[in-house]
Amino acid sequence: MSNESTAWLNTQVLIGHTDRRGRAYHYSADLQGERSNHYSGAIPLADVRNRLFSWHAELRPIAVDVRAGGLVPEWRTVDGKRAVCRSDDRTGAALALVSEDYELHQYDEWLLGTAADLVGDELDVRSAGLLRNGAIAWVELSLPQRLIPDAGVSFHPNLLLTTSHDGNGATIYKRTITDVVCDNTRKVALKEKSPEVRQPHRPGAALPRVGLSTALGLLHDAAAEFETQVRELVDITVTDLQWDRIVESWLPLEGCRTPATRQNMAQRRERLHHLYREDRRVLPWRGTAHGALQAINTWETHGPYRRDRVAANAVRLVQGRYDDVDRRAWAMIAGVLDMKL
Repeated sequence: MSNESTAWLNTQVLIGHTDRRGRAYHYSADLQGERSNHYSGAIPLADVRNRLFSWHAELRPIAVDVRAGGLVPEWRTVDGKRAVCRSDDRTGAALALVSEDYELHQYDEWLLGTAADLVGDELDVRSAGLLRNGAIAWVELSLPQRLIPDAGVSFHPNLLLTTSHDGNGATIYKRTITDVVCDNTRKVALKEKSPEVRQPHRPGAALPRVGLSTALGLLHDAAAEFETQVRELVDITVTDLQWDRIVESWLPLEGCRTPATRQNMAQRRERLHHLYREDRRVLPWRGTAHGALQAINTWETHGPYRRDRVAANAVRLVQGRYDDVDRRAWAMIAGVLDMKL
């Protein structure tokens, strides 16, 4: 589910707070060398700098061989273009070819510098990484503890700081929900509809300054928005009869042409019923629309899959299929409740 190798993800991506969220899907102790890339708590800023951002990007001239059939190379510099290279790589490999007025946003300044202004008792580093040999980078900050609004549903908003040296896109500071652990989860996070600051790689572009109060305000605003959405669902009653109809609609018997497939579907229904009635992830909201939606989401995440569940769930997240599950589930629940969407 990533364009990067597993070896790269285990050495060039750092994952924090595994004591609460567990390991990333790509975890492989055998590929990590002497130091694990997983941290039980917050990731120290010094480790991000020393393990990932100890180099700088450089703009270097580009030359082409313009000889006309001769044996001796004749090199001519290309006007208006430069190669972006790593200061620690003398092989000549280029991260990208850009215009000569392309403004480099160095990772230690634009990402770590901003992170250093924010990290403390209120915020810490949750993940950081390099992609495409260093052409893209991110640092993800979050609150040390999950927020638990009045509705009782825990919530963990993040502040994603990301930029690149590949000539595409801008430096972005964005409030996100998706935990970034690879290239594809970064793409998912950037697609979220949430507040962000963008700074293009133009000459004279100023480093955006995000104060701690602003960052905390963004994250707590996310919690307030989430609380409003959850509260609206918690206030909608779902009776036992309506829940039975929801399960029948979500796991229909139509199409089960053999006794074996009908029996399998009946067993799946029974497990979904048990999850709704007994599982601690759903039980506090049983009898509400939020409980019904939470049950189906939890079922789709953890229920029907048995082989390589973590990888399968990661693929579904990247493909946006969990959003699709929530949309379809809510449309179906609203239909059972005879609600107008």
